[in-house]
Amino acid sequence: MIETKVRLTAEPSPSIGEKALPRSRAIQSIARFEVCDIATVALIAALVVTAWFTFRDYAISNDEGVQHHYGELIIAYYRSGFKVRDLFSFENLYLYGGLFDIIAVALAHVIPVDAYELRHILCAMIGIGGIAAAAATARLIAGPRAALIAAAALALCGGWYGAMFNHTKDIPFAAAMMGATL
Repeated sequence: MIETKVRLTAEPSPSIGEKALPRSRAIQSIARFEVCDIATVALIAALVVTAWFTFRDYAISNDEGVQHHYGELIIAYYRSGFKVRDLFSFENLYLYGGLFDIIAVALAHVIPVDAYELRHILCAMIGIGGIAAAAATARLIAGPRAALIAAAALALCGGWYGAMFNHTKDIPFAAAMMGATL
């Protein structure tokens, strides 16, 4: 006697006509998002493209030379096994975090680009990350429309967008604080 095992599932097997092509599956998955979600992602993508095309147009700010040197002092402190303590007497920068400066100085030794241009694009990408974090937080609180409004408000705010290329203390701190709310 031949036994036949039948598996009962909650979902019926799709017929040949019901199997979606990869392209139509992608369209269906995009269609699940709301228009405001798509607009928010498009805005953030446009900001990334704009930043990459304009980061060389920003001049060196009054803080950047000092901040870059502070990053070098932090790296020297760690390389010396905590013996070279010049960073603790260099102006008042020991009161601020130096993570951005360490990353910028370390990348400047690896990537063959001007150190200040590198700082500008790095800070801009962190600033755009802050916009994305603000949008994500707004979406969690009030929905997709609020996310779009938050992202657009920050992107259009000169105090944020203009500063996100040069203010290497304030923008990373604000973006990290926004990311901490998620």
